[in-house]
Amino acid sequence: MTVSATGTAMVTVTPAADGHRTLRVQAKDKAGNLSTAVVYDFLVGQGAMVQPAEGAVSARRVQIAVDAQPKYTRVTYQWRRGPGASVYDVPLANLTKQDNTPITAPKTPLTEIGAYANWSVLETLGQVGGVVQVRATLYTNSDTDPAYISEWRGFTVDPDADGAASDEVGPGSVNLLTGDYSVNVTDVDEFGLSSTRTASSRGTDRGWMPQGQRLTANQQDVSTDLTGFSATTATLTRDTTFGQDGSTDSLKVVPTTNTSGDSFAMVGGDQNALQLGMKPGRTYRFSAWAHVPSATGLSPQNARGLRLYAGFSTPGGFVEPTSRKVPYTDAWAELTLDFTVPKDATTAFLRLYNGFPANSGKAVYFDHLSLRELVAPFGPEWAGGAAGGVTDNELHSLTFPGKDVAVITGYDDSTITFAKSSDGTFSPEPGAEGLILAASGADYVLTDDDGTVTRFRKQTGSDVHVVDSVSGTDEASTSRYVYDTTDGRTLVKRVIGEAEPGVDDTGQCTGAVPARGCEVLEYVYASATTATAATPGDVADRVKAVRVWSWDPAANAVNAVDVAAYRYDDQGRLAEAWDPRKASAADTTVLRTVYSYDAGNRLAKIDTAGELPWMFDYGKAGADQDPGRLLQVRRPALQPGSKDVVEGETASKVVYEVPLTRAAGGPYDLDGASAAKWGQADVPTDATAVFDVESTPAVNTATATVPGKDGYQ
Repeated sequence: MTVSATGTAMVTVTPAADGHRTLRVQAKDKAGNLSTAVVYDFLVGQGAMVQPAEGAVSARRVQIAVDAQPKYTRVTYQWRRGPGASVYDVPLANLTKQDNTPITAPKTPLTEIGAYANWSVLETLGQVGGVVQVRATLYTNSDTDPAYISEWRGFTVDPDADGAASDEVGPGSVNLLTGDYSVNVTDVDEFGLSSTRTASSRGTDRGWMPQGQRLTANQQDVSTDLTGFSATTATLTRDTTFGQDGSTDSLKVVPTTNTSGDSFAMVGGDQNALQLGMKPGRTYRFSAWAHVPSATGLSPQNARGLRLYAGFSTPGGFVEPTSRKVPYTDAWAELTLDFTVPKDATTAFLRLYNGFPANSGKAVYFDHLSLRELVAPFGPEWAGGAAGGVTDNELHSLTFPGKDVAVITGYDDSTITFAKSSDGTFSPEPGAEGLILAASGADYVLTDDDGTVTRFRKQTGSDVHVVDSVSGTDEASTSRYVYDTTDGRTLVKRVIGEAEPGVDDTGQCTGAVPARGCEVLEYVYASATTATAATPGDVADRVKAVRVWSWDPAANAVNAVDVAAYRYDDQGRLAEAWDPRKASAADTTVLRTVYSYDAGNRLAKIDTAGELPWMFDYGKAGADQDPGRLLQVRRPALQPGSKDVVEGETASKVVYEVPLTRAAGGPYDLDGASAAKWGQADVPTDATAVFDVESTPAVNTATATVPGKDGYQ
């Protein structure tokens, strides 16, 4: 707006939404010089969410806060997955005040909370995380006054903070917030079809891929009766008024006869057989939501109380793993138990434990049970699978872990979540607005804004929707996927590349031997285990080879050629990988890559023939005491002037919790006042430094003096 040098002007501003707003006003002269900004703060409407920021990403806990007119003195926070989804109060058991003391009143006085409340959002949502929205319902001191409901504030829960900044260090990259070190490997890249895998230092189990549901619909949701459940030391009741995730059904377990508190519900039978189709040597994930009333409490008589239990009878005795214990009362908590049935087990069975004394009347509720086999095609430490094609697809499956949420998972274990509305439409998480997910008959179709269409379809015997086809905008741009569906599994068997019109239009390149002109990537899984403690080999259900089918002019036929081969150690971890076209496995000169792991199954060494090895050190650093944080990457050094004489080693070191101002010992001033000088409103909350081989400080957690404000060179 143009005004005279001493003039005034009237400006009308209409904010698009309620809440705290800031208006910045500056004057600019004819020479383009800007004055110092004058800032006006004001509140629009009766109240609005202040935290979290719209589109923010949270790990496991998030600060939530509301700004309200003085007459509103109390608040109840509510959440939903997205537009049109069910609305729930944030459980008080998952909320604390600013000082981390409990919040106990449903309508909590704002003055008691502090500047913000802490929401353990992952406890509320379960381990899925993903898209979520939160709002505040505000009240005056009088319950007769109408409440005021704020706008929804949307954010994403990312338990692994995969979206944080990263930096390349050695052959991988380090997450600068969490310290997670990931190594990405492409084993195959033929005809645009590729096979990739990723290892993670803080996710050494990310290679496990859940397969089809093994429980009946009634066992999952207690939706009809007690079929599939039994008990000898407890009374079981199907409660039809109380459930998790909007359900009105749950399994109520009350102890009756056992004086030691060994009270439980049996799922699918007890210790006289291999129940629920479980098999020796295979790995499974058993999960359920549990609710413990405050009248029941968290102090069961039996050590197994308030847990999930798996039992196995072996020649050496019983093996009995359990889940974590329910951590709080009066709110649903998700329990998960991953276990491997011993190879010599003769029985396998599952229990839902109450654990309180006989006839105490103490009830525990269970809902939304699940049992799935877990398969790790490249070992638990490596998430991987098929990628590439014209559309460069990296997606694997679509699942519905709750009635209001859909999760798309990639082969690298990354996820994209969608909120599901009551009308069946989907809303993507913040940052994924270019994706549209919609039902198409029994299938689901994902459309990207570049025109790529991915179709997800259930396979025979499984409830998991996996990628069936991916199409680009060109006529010949469709890749198709074929799966091994044995025993409820959905393991990718073949990826069929884009075929030109006229190339096997009838068979679609799905024959045992593909037609000429077809390009097919095939995964070969081991049917038996040959690996021993002394010698790597095959492990059942692991990928032993990847081969490519294509036309061989010399043989005048379509032939398969192995382009990647793998061997595993006796613990099922990937030990060796190589290209068999360069040499056989028995050839000691083969250009193979050998992998070693530490006691926590983290990748510790990569040794490729003809190259100097890479070594990785992990440990606890800073306030985050996870032992999987990268501390340094090391590599042997060559003697100066030599091509093959090793002398010492080089190292790149990571230092966490770098101070954000020079006065505190940091290399730069990154506080709010400093950032405002260049017009930045969002200020850093964390800083991490990566030192190269020429400068290695003695610490991995920065202090005011080490490395010190001038030590970041």
